[in-house]
Amino acid sequence: TERRILAQYTGWGAVTEEVFKTDYTRVADRGESSWYWHNMTDKEKAGYAKWKKRVGEKLYPGLGGILTEEEWAAARESGLNAHFTSREVIEHGLWALARRLGFESGTVLEPAAGVGHILGLIPEELSGRVRMMGVELDNITGTMLKQLYPDAEVQVTGFEDARGLADNTADLVISNFPFGKYEIFDKQHPDYSGWSIHNYFFARSLDVVRPGGLVVAITSHWTMDATTNGEIRKYLAQKADLIGAIRLPNTAFEDNAGTEVVTDILVLRKKTGEILPGIDEWRLVMPTKTEKDKEVSINEYFIRHPEMILGKNSTAAT
Repeated sequence: TERRILAQYTGWGAVTEEVFKTDYTRVADRGESSWYWHNMTDKEKAGYAKWKKRVGEKLYPGLGGILTEEEWAAARESGLNAHFTSREVIEHGLWALARRLGFESGTVLEPAAGVGHILGLIPEELSGRVRMMGVELDNITGTMLKQLYPDAEVQVTGFEDARGLADNTADLVISNFPFGKYEIFDKQHPDYSGWSIHNYFFARSLDVVRPGGLVVAITSHWTMDATTNGEIRKYLAQKADLIGAIRLPNTAFEDNAGTEVVTDILVLRKKTGEILPGIDEWRLVMPTKTEKDKEVSINEYFIRHPEMILGKNSTAAT
């Protein structure tokens, strides 16, 4: 029963704007005699009172809540990417693709594991045939992950700081990568400096998988669509073959994570030196028309393979 309760946790992403209000936490820290309180409008003061009763007194450390200052800060930062993946996408998307491409056993790495939904939904026929490794940045979520999957090798840290992830060792990286317009500093891999977090995760994952190994991951559509990232796609293409990509509807994560966002599932196979079937046309971005005759720019792969778009092109994809 306790494990079922823990497994229902979906992170802070869907409630970030409601919970982590900087103006409210400043008043909570400094009191209602502070400049921050007197600078609030009556409407904002009313909002603070509701927040204090509903959120602050339960969670915020300055009001005696259950989170420590460190846990609050970690939870606030994790909210940028705490949008966990639906069962349907995991089972019929990520794992189905891995199995179809021949994955039968070996080392599996989930570098943005959350509470382990992807690890927990591993196909029954693979049970006992894999070594599971998970990395999770948020301390609260990572602690839950350890309790839910005691047999997995779990590290509660950032992917860039994880230990023991030697190059060419994993057979499969499977994940919903974090995405956003911010960078990861990895002193061991300075070549990835300046890369958005989702592109960093692809590069590091391709380091970790063995030649012939698979990276099956959900990512922001900007991995494929960004006009300035053609060089990054070129770099990734030098290390791996694109086996295929699926563009998901922007509602794919609405029920489970409370967010609407355009995402892709990318399947990459690390090069072995042999010529393997793969897709070469995924470096360029090209214009196309939406059903309402508006022009958008998307990756050439989706223009050449419109059947891989689960939905319709719209300006929401730009």
